[in-house]
Amino acid sequence: MAEIVFSPKAGEDLDGIKEYIETELKSPVAANNRVLEILDAIGELARFPRLGPSLQEKFSSLGKYRYLPVAGNIVFYRIEKEKVLIVRILGARTDYIRTLELGF
Repeated sequence: MAEIVFSPKAGEDLDGIKEYIETELKSPVAANNRVLEILDAIGELARFPRLGPSLQEKFSSLGKYRYLPVAGNIVFYRIEKEKVLIVRILGARTDYIRTLELGF
């Protein structure tokens, strides 16, 4: 089983998702549920690191990344030996290609 490692930016992204739902949508319960849903999906990557498709198929310059859509968000990650590095967790409507090309 692969070890899951979060980049600092991915941790900030997860905190931001939770904070947005809590403050803007006024729903702490929904915020916790969303975070748990994302973490559960990420947990599956420990067992199945290749679960998400590679961005290589869509954008050759971003071929080192894989992605996993989860509840209106997209988890971007890389497989590094026995680790799965969670790089970013972005909203599906975000210009994620530009964000990733800029070095996350």
